[in-house]
Amino acid sequence: MDGTKGLKTYASGDLVGYKIAFGNSGSAVAAMVSIKDYLPQNLNYVSSQLYINSSYSTGQYLSGGAFVDAYSGITLPSGGSGYLLLTGRVTSAYSDQTTNFVYIYLNNQFIAYDDVAYTFTPPNKHLKITKTVDNSDVNVGDEVTFILRVLNDGEVPMTGFDVLDTFPTDDFTFISQNSSGFTFERKGRMFSWGNYQGVLQPKDFIEIKFTIKLTKVGEYTNWACMTHEDFPDWKSDRQNRENCDPADVNVREKLFCKMTSPSNDSVYYVDGNNKAKVKITCGSSNGASATIKINC
Repeated sequence: MDGTKGLKTYASGDLVGYKIAFGNSGSAVAAMVSIKDYLPQNLNYVSSQLYINSSYSTGQYLSGGAFVDAYSGITLPSGGSGYLLLTGRVTSAYSDQTTNFVYIYLNNQFIAYDDVAYTFTPPNKHLKITKTVDNSDVNVGDEVTFILRVLNDGEVPMTGFDVLDTFPTDDFTFISQNSSGFTFERKGRMFSWGNYQGVLQPKDFIEIKFTIKLTKVGEYTNWACMTHEDFPDWKSDRQNRENCDPADVNVREKLFCKMTSPSNDSVYYVDGNNKAKVKITCGSSNGASATIKINC
């Protein structure tokens, strides 16, 4: 049995072809010959053609039971020969090497077998995380929501990954988080979503959202990182790696102004000398203030 053109290494989605040659070297006619081919677990049946003495055989293709592909009812004259062309497609299974076995039976009695191995190139596994914020320029006391998106940009379903987000300062108040399929835990400024129990299909994504109230002026770069046992070099403390993504927030002082005189909040008042007066006090969230008096 020979692999297609001697090719021994295949990737997910590739077609694999086998040529299974056989012959009758005896002196009598061989009737009720069966060919059974046990396709590897990484291979799905696509097609087959059987030739006896250069013509298509009347043998019957079967599928079921322990074998995947078989022809039965073949009759071979003395010196007769034939071959089976069998094609399968590599699936997204997880095996480095797979062997295909073929068996020849005569009157339901096993008489010979052969095998050929091929190397399977595992399908691409990959996850990508992106982080955004709903408002990157806010006042002290405002709430912001961070969105962490995990995309499966590989070829196989993924599960069991973790997401970690560490805010760079303790000057915030935690409000809420929204996620599904994770075990959520918060310790101070560290947020973790562990061991995703769902199944993230290729090209699909999931989102994690959490909201905090910012309580101090500053410019903050907040990193989110992702880890998975299949990627041992993905570390949550290595923020320049492909498994991490940042979001920036600028928190400024909250300014306000209010009219402090007259007390009835009218736009102005007139004193006894028929002069209009108004007093406005402005301040910020850090306690600083200033008062403006206007005489007209």
